[in-house]
Amino acid sequence: MGNDAGDDAAGPSGAAATDGQWLWTPAAERVERSQLTAFARSVNASSNGYGELHEWSVRQPARFWEAAWRYLVPSVPLDGPAVDSDGSITDARWFPEVRLNVAERILAGDSTPDGAPADLASELLVAVDERSRRRTVTRAAATEQVARIAAGLRAAGVGPGDRVAAWLPNTIETVLVMLGAASIGAVFTSCSPDFGAAGVIDRLGQVGPTVLFAVDGYTYAGRPIDRADDLGEIVGGLPSLEQVVVLSHLDGDPDVTGLRSRVGVPVMGWEEWLEPHRDASPSYVQLPFDHPWYVLYSSGTTGVPKCIVHRTGGVLLQHLKEHRLQLDVRAGDAVCYFTTCGWMMWNWLVSAPASGATAVLYEGNPFHPGPERLWELAAAERLAFLGVSAKYLDALSRSGYEPGHEVDLAPLRTLASTGSPLSPEIAA
Repeated sequence: MGNDAGDDAAGPSGAAATDGQWLWTPAAERVERSQLTAFARSVNASSNGYGELHEWSVRQPARFWEAAWRYLVPSVPLDGPAVDSDGSITDARWFPEVRLNVAERILAGDSTPDGAPADLASELLVAVDERSRRRTVTRAAATEQVARIAAGLRAAGVGPGDRVAAWLPNTIETVLVMLGAASIGAVFTSCSPDFGAAGVIDRLGQVGPTVLFAVDGYTYAGRPIDRADDLGEIVGGLPSLEQVVVLSHLDGDPDVTGLRSRVGVPVMGWEEWLEPHRDASPSYVQLPFDHPWYVLYSSGTTGVPKCIVHRTGGVLLQHLKEHRLQLDVRAGDAVCYFTTCGWMMWNWLVSAPASGATAVLYEGNPFHPGPERLWELAAAERLAFLGVSAKYLDALSRSGYEPGHEVDLAPLRTLASTGSPLSPEIAA
């Protein structure tokens, strides 16, 4: 998924690679200081490089994942065996004795080599939208807000295994709702506000959410798009709902009066909903490794989107492996993936603070007002990692804009692309 973007690149320049050619290889010094090298040494698999480590992980999966857990999640004790299995992969239960809470781990940011919590004054999230509105939340402030959200959910009757849904933009409150749900063991699921009512009902209707967090609208390419009518249709199409909380992404407070009069479910504004829980204290339910964390959906290109349940420990461990070992994300890094809350990369991005990094959220059109938008964001936020799609890179190439010549990208170590294969021309 990733292509590093450092000055130590070696390989063909200015032309597509042919079979047998490397597009890029890291300098020896960079390999030496990488977290992957440190991990390989910790399991005595460094003498023959990456190939030896990979072969060991395939041949000895229980030993590999046990070592990965101890290295990547040092703050959570590894009690019992790494796997309980009779030899069948379908019946295997990984880390059956482990108990953890992913919201606690993400907020603490203690998935680092020494397991030390991140500075509570450091930024957990930075949110920027296409109107250049920038907001931040520290780990301390986010912890307080998550406690209030968790208290609000409990007051609404939500408990472990109940579903909490979001129809929200890629911004701070969306992440905090996910963490609030996870802190009490509720199962989170989300759709982007650019999904129409039918698409949202197709997805959320299958999981039966108790509480829906929704937005009044969003902007795209500078144009405000009101979603009040769609919200009413969505609420009407989800009979499982017991409460709706509306946030504003447009100017001003959302007017929920009209929605209240049209639906038979209690509807509240965000601040109104949080107000009774101002003094809530952080609390995290310790859950089994296999407890559900969130539900994602297939694309829906072959019928109604299919629900895909992702589980607490497995997702956290896999994301930490990708972030720290495969992409070398470090404590203090700023990490951004251009995504919406309807794509799996959003879920991937918002795990990054578990490693002590800051997740940078961008909401809007990546070409508004021009192709420079994401690259100016990368420079302003001093991103160490930026993720995009192959389609985006192709459009950027056709625009003629050359980021490396226009903005300072010195802090950017890694550029990643996913979603579809890169063309040889773009990859080169």
